[in-house]
Amino acid sequence: MRVAKNEAGGEIVKLLIANKVPAQMTYCNWGDIFPYWLIATIDDEVVGCIQTVPGKPYGYLDFLYVKPGVTIKVRAVAVKKLLLTGAAQLRALGCEYALGFVENSLKPYKQVLRNNGVMIGPQGNCIVKKVSEG
Repeated sequence: MRVAKNEAGGEIVKLLIANKVPAQMTYCNWGDIFPYWLIATIDDEVVGCIQTVPGKPYGYLDFLYVKPGVTIKVRAVAVKKLLLTGAAQLRALGCEYALGFVENSLKPYKQVLRNNGVMIGPQGNCIVKKVSEG
């Protein structure tokens, strides 16, 4: 588990695409991501990621993805460590709450989150708009 350096951007893109994030959302500058992404690795292979977006009083943890095909144990450990490390990073930067989105299709995952003290907030749709040139 570590903060991703800029060089890890390409690996994060591969992980997002493998998890069916629309390709057009990956057409960005992935060479300048430090210090906003955490990655989970096994033998230097990126197997998980999460984006940390600090703010006050709310910070965001988003784009939590694990490499498809890993074992359930690897998935569980990666998710737990990414969430805990991301929350610790936000807390260290002064955030009081961490917010994030969970796809509606992941109802069992929502229950796991509830069992770990997460409340389900307002519901809606994730909106996406490119705001930069290029």
